[in-house]
Amino acid sequence: MKINARTFILIGLLLASVALYLFTDAGYAAFLVVLFAVLLGGAALVAGLTGNLISAKLASPLQGERGQDAKATLTVSNPGRLPIIKFRTKVTAENMLNGEKDEIRPDFSMLPGKGDEVAFVMKDGHCGQMKLTVEGGEITDPLGIFSRKVVFDRASDTSAVIYYLPQVTELLVSPEEMGTYNMESYKYSQTQKGSDPSEMFDIKAYGEGDSYKAIHWKLSSKLDEIMIREHGLPIENRVLIIMDKRPASDVDSIDRKIEFAASLSYTLLRKGVYHSIGWFDYLNDRFEVVRVDSEETFWLAVTALISSPFRDDDISAALRFAESDTDKDYSNYIYISETSDGTEVLMNYGKTDIYGPEDFE
Repeated sequence: MKINARTFILIGLLLASVALYLFTDAGYAAFLVVLFAVLLGGAALVAGLTGNLISAKLASPLQGERGQDAKATLTVSNPGRLPIIKFRTKVTAENMLNGEKDEIRPDFSMLPGKGDEVAFVMKDGHCGQMKLTVEGGEITDPLGIFSRKVVFDRASDTSAVIYYLPQVTELLVSPEEMGTYNMESYKYSQTQKGSDPSEMFDIKAYGEGDSYKAIHWKLSSKLDEIMIREHGLPIENRVLIIMDKRPASDVDSIDRKIEFAASLSYTLLRKGVYHSIGWFDYLNDRFEVVRVDSEETFWLAVTALISSPFRDDDISAALRFAESDTDKDYSNYIYISETSDGTEVLMNYGKTDIYGPEDFE
């Protein structure tokens, strides 16, 4: 049970009334003693005995568009036999993309076996995954004399997610630039052998099952051992869009970068260029890559992209990609970043196009 300033004031008034009753002949003193005792006792009973089985259900739309309000509802039920005069809880809202936080504190009153519902509007002008959480609550008496913290029962649904999606448009990409993404692959895998005799992957000693046609005769004569050419594996012309999730200070810039990346991906998809989107996930400390080859996978990639945060970081997404164990067999890289640090690493892997603030601001 939690007490506050009102509790101490009433206790003081009760003690003063008792003293007045004992040491004076004032006729109203007994009435004051009874009044303050009833107030304190009743408040303690109301706050202490009610609300032991409260359940909650939080509901919200799954998605909305950046700049639009979303209406959520919180329903609280009282299955107990006593009424709940006043119950207060807290709903926190956090945008997982840009870190913005907000909270509301709705009040409820419920008859036995009944519930109460509060609808509230989540205002968010920015894209991102909005995570809503109900954090338990507090039972108080009508006068706020005593209060007690309560926890929702296990059947409660105390969390919800709203995806505020970026505004996506088809960008104007020159035919020459689009042609570089559509051309036949010119790159061979550095990690897997294949069957293309025009490119050599590696040389190894002859083993059982190897073809005699692959014998490197000149090298075999020098080493006095039969050596075999392993053929190269042509890579499908693949495109990787890398989103640099730095810095985290300007939420408007975050929106513009996300919308540019999503629009570029959508444009490539509309042109028939299948590709992947990659970024460093600061929540899980790993580099994420999502394949985009249909409208469904495009939106899955976008919702994943807006569900992990931007951070202030000294290490660029390009370097994070290079340090990760992510497949590097892409023929084209599109790098979206406010800085160019680390881009020379991408150029070692394949053709690299860089988009900076002047493109998405």
